[in-house]
Amino acid sequence: MSESENNNAAPQFTPAEFAQHLVDEIFAHGEREEVTYDAEENVIRSGDGGVLSLSRIYREYCKLDPDDREGFCHNIVRTWFIRYFEMPDDFEDARPDILVAVRSRSYHENLKLHFTLEKMEEAQQQGEELSEASAPALPPYKPFASILGVTPVYDFPTGIRPLSQLEYSQWGMEMEELIEVGVGNLHEQPHPMGYLSSSQAGEDIAGSLEEVFRNAHPEDFADLPPGLYTMVNGDSYSASRLLDIEMVRKLNVQGDPVAMLPTRETLFITGSEDEQMLEVMVVMASNAFDQAERAITGGAFRLNELNEWEYWMPPPHSPSAAAFFSLHAKSLAQDFCEQGAILRDFYKNQERRIAIPDVIAQETPSKVSNVTASITRWEKGAVTLLPRADVVVMDIEKTLVPGVPPLFPVPFSILEEYLERDPGLIDEEKSLMFPTRFWMTRYLNPDLLNEMVDRIKAESDE
Repeated sequence: MSESENNNAAPQFTPAEFAQHLVDEIFAHGEREEVTYDAEENVIRSGDGGVLSLSRIYREYCKLDPDDREGFCHNIVRTWFIRYFEMPDDFEDARPDILVAVRSRSYHENLKLHFTLEKMEEAQQQGEELSEASAPALPPYKPFASILGVTPVYDFPTGIRPLSQLEYSQWGMEMEELIEVGVGNLHEQPHPMGYLSSSQAGEDIAGSLEEVFRNAHPEDFADLPPGLYTMVNGDSYSASRLLDIEMVRKLNVQGDPVAMLPTRETLFITGSEDEQMLEVMVVMASNAFDQAERAITGGAFRLNELNEWEYWMPPPHSPSAAAFFSLHAKSLAQDFCEQGAILRDFYKNQERRIAIPDVIAQETPSKVSNVTASITRWEKGAVTLLPRADVVVMDIEKTLVPGVPPLFPVPFSILEEYLERDPGLIDEEKSLMFPTRFWMTRYLNPDLLNEMVDRIKAESDE
């Protein structure tokens, strides 16, 4: 890029400059309410209660090419004004603009957790208890495939807004009915796809998705050999087209359809028995997941014989298994870390210490090969909100087990058996969250801990 072209690109603002730029643009586009930047919370607030959180938006802005930044800011400003659009009173008027949004279940639950804890904090400061009436009324969603959630949305010209329970009631509709309408509307929209054949996969596939894949249209699917498909629509509904089962069933894949949706703008689909394309897909999904500020999940999903998506992993002996396990662990760690940040912010002023450990993705040895697992630490000496990670590193320093290091990794599948044998250890009511964390009132019983460690050592020596 020439120096003159560089000078015309939008500058990279500091966080405060970025916020002020958005505030200026919001006023320039006709905002009449008072709008201010709260530097401590890093949010923009309006006099009528509008809030725009900037942390993730700013990180996404910084990753953009300089020439794309002003357009990005313009889109953010457009979404600010969504709250001024009125929803049609009559359902038939609203029907054409109802679509669906697929997000991770963690996204929905962390949003709920954030606002619930915020309300609890306000109630505590006022010496009150949080009542059901004062709990946050967030848009409902429907969980599916274990870790995903779908919610009906209204597609405004400047952005999308989830539909509320109040709007369901006003239209006399249930969520399932609105999801069906939204999926139907998505199906009617043009949905060109990218297609990658086995012969192409053997070539150098570096480059953008648009460069790697060639366009394919639904009428061509039957004539194409099994391959890898991707959505290249350039909107925020690519991942949501996972729910267009009629479209997915038209794709020529080897085995059952397997999908990955690392971002809102990206959907990959290939076959469960296509080893070559599974390897290509997981690499592409991993790259998209790593680069995204608004990632959905690193998980994979299989469409079963009941036309239902279910969480899926390739068999351990599959050439692609290690890559799938690695991305699974990385995605799970990210979900727990985002949840942990919300919990730590709430519990930081509590009188007693409450440990809220994070999760990391780390390579661990196994009998087959080295695999990447999600790992967390359970320390002694505090009430702990323990994540349900693949491996828990436990403190056994004071148990005096000969020959065992002070920190000992325990597969959660084994630990779970011993947790069930220790009455009163887990506060079940406080453990109701997703992704799952267990409220540990104390440490595991020493006798059970010794027995568990001996068992794991014996099994590893076999």
